[in-house]
Amino acid sequence: MWKYMLYRYGYFESAKRFCELIKIMLDEITLSSTINDNNKVHNDLLNKITEETERSLIIDRCQDIPLWGKTET
Repeated sequence: MWKYMLYRYGYFESAKRFCELIKIMLDEITLSSTINDNNKVHNDLLNKITEETERSLIIDRCQDIPLWGKTET
């Protein structure tokens, strides 16, 4: 993405746009954190998703999964 921005806008304009993109991402993280703290329904949903993800990772850890599409013979 950075190389494309350099090609399209030049160094100075790319740096400004990239900084703005980072600022937007950080603002979204802050906003989602605020929503999580203030909204019980959202907080409960997030906790449930986290628990389900942890449970599925524990289950997956017990299974041998071959790498790169190899099949066991």
